[in-house]
Amino acid sequence: MLTAFETESGLTTRFTYREMASMADRIAIGLVRLGVGRNDVVSMQLPNWWQFTLTYLACSRIGAVLNPLMHIFRERELAFMLDHSESRVLIVPRVFRGFDFGQMATNLRADLPRLEHVVVVGGKGGRQLRGAAQRARVGA
Repeated sequence: MLTAFETESGLTTRFTYREMASMADRIAIGLVRLGVGRNDVVSMQLPNWWQFTLTYLACSRIGAVLNPLMHIFRERELAFMLDHSESRVLIVPRVFRGFDFGQMATNLRADLPRLEHVVVVGGKGGRQLRGAAQRARVGA
């Protein structure tokens, strides 16, 4: 069986259920390595991309609470929701519809002491969701 998802570029990508399970496991391992555990809050401000679904599955595997936030929220609303939920991790797109979510999230982090990590989808370097999923090994 295949499941289709729209990607950041608007193209459709397909995964088998086995591939999805494997990627969700690797994202879960990446979250655990960031210190996320049972009942910790992971906030996510992603559009309906495949990363949204797999992050949900990853959080459910480790017992973390997923806090999905609409991508129309900006600094004021986002800061309130992240503080109120005591989020440990925030996952955002690098850029979506011309807005730099990565920069906004990085700027917010200074005022949110409980927010330990910002993970950028489509970003570069160590805090990229795809990279975390690829580096983590199930059973490692």
